[in-house]
Amino acid sequence: MKERIIIYGHTQLAAIVAEYMEREGTREVIGFAQHERFIDKQNMYDRPMLPFEQLASDYPPAIFQLHVLLDFSNRYDLAHIQQTCAEAKEQGFSLYTFIDQEAFVAESAVVGDNCCLMRGAQVEPFAHIDSSVLVRPGGHIGPGVRVGAWSRIGIKALLTDNAQIPPESTIAAGEIMRTDG
Repeated sequence: MKERIIIYGHTQLAAIVAEYMEREGTREVIGFAQHERFIDKQNMYDRPMLPFEQLASDYPPAIFQLHVLLDFSNRYDLAHIQQTCAEAKEQGFSLYTFIDQEAFVAESAVVGDNCCLMRGAQVEPFAHIDSSVLVRPGGHIGPGVRVGAWSRIGIKALLTDNAQIPPESTIAAGEIMRTDG
C-alpha cells in the first residue's frame, strides 16, 4: 500500500516535491494544504488545495501523513510554519520526512522528522539533521555536521566536516560552510 501524504505548501517548490515523492511509486500525494484564510484557488498543479483546519476530520492521521514544507513566501513566514507543525502534531499527524531516491544518507547519520532531502542531497556519516530541515538538490552535509532545526540548505551548498549550523539558518545555493581546524 502506498504512503498517503499531504503537503502543506502552495508554491512551485511544493509541486516539485510532490512529483519527486510520487516518482518511486511508493507514495501518493493527495493534495496540498493551507490554512483557509490563504486559499485562493481550489487546485494547484492538478491536485486539490485542502483547508488545514479540516485535515484531521477529512483525512484521518492514522492513514495520512503531513509534510509541512519549509518554504517561505509572501503568505507565511517561519513562525507560521512552526505553528502549523505544532498544530499538526496536536491533531495527531505524523510529520513526514521525505528522502529522495537519488539522495544518499549514511547509516550512521540522523535525520529528524518533517525534513525534505531532495534529489542528489548527500548526508555523510555521523551527520545530524534536526527536524524540519530542507536540503535542496545537490546539498552536501559532511561528516559530523549538525544542522539545526528549521534550516534551509541551498542547491549545491557544501557543509564541510563537523560544521555546526545553528537553528533557523539559511545556507545559500553554492555556499561553502567549513570549520577551522
